[in-house]
Amino acid sequence: MAPARPADLPLGRELVLPRAVQREIERTAPKAVAADVIAAVNAAAEIAEQDPARALTWLRWARDVAGRSVSVLEATAITAYLAEDWSEVVRTVRAYRRLAGREDQNHILADALRAQGRPISEFAEVVEAMDDNVPVENLAEGRIVWAAALADAGDPRAGLVVLQTAIDRLEREEPGETHVRVWYVAGDLAARAEITSRAIDHFQRALDLAGEDPWDIRDRLRALGAS
Repeated sequence: MAPARPADLPLGRELVLPRAVQREIERTAPKAVAADVIAAVNAAAEIAEQDPARALTWLRWARDVAGRSVSVLEATAITAYLAEDWSEVVRTVRAYRRLAGREDQNHILADALRAQGRPISEFAEVVEAMDDNVPVENLAEGRIVWAAALADAGDPRAGLVVLQTAIDRLEREEPGETHVRVWYVAGDLAARAEITSRAIDHFQRALDLAGEDPWDIRDRLRALGAS
C-alpha cells in the first residue's frame, strides 16, 4: 500500500515549476498520485530555502510514490542537502544518477560524502566523473569540495591543481558569481601554499569581478602585502 499523502501538504497553489518538470512527473508517476506529487514538489520548491526539513518530508513522500521520476529524485536530493541530511543526499543522488544517467548533481554528492568523513579518493572519483556537459557552476562546486579537502589534509598545492579544471572551464564562460567564488578559493589555496604572487593575482581577479568586497578580499590582499 502506498504511503498516505502528508496531511500538511498544501494543495491548489499556483504552480511555479517549469512545465517540463510537470510533464516528466505526469509521465512517470502513477496517475492516481501524479497531481499530488506535482503539488509536493511545487510546495517544497517554495519553502526549501527557509524550511528544508519540512520541504523534505513532502519530497520523501513524493519519492516513495513516484520513485521513477528524475525530477522528484533531483528535488529530494537538493533539499536533503539544504537540510544537511547527508545520508539522504548520498542515497538519493545515487538513485538519480542511475535513473537519469547524469552527473550534474555530483557536487552535492561529493560534499555529502566529505561531510560523512569518507576518504578523499571516494568523492574525488565522483567529481572526476563531471564533464563539460555539467553546468559550470556545479562543476566548480565539485572541484571546490575536492580541492578544499586536499588543502585541509595538508596539501593546498594539490588543491590548486584540482581547481585548475574549473578555472579553465570558467575562462570560456561569461563572468559571474561562480568566477568570483572560484578565484577566491584559488587565492586562499595559493596563500595556504605560500605562493604569494599567485594568491594576490587570484584574489585581485575575484575582487575585480565582484565589483565590491563580498567577503574579506581586501583584508586578504593587505595581509599578503599587496599594494
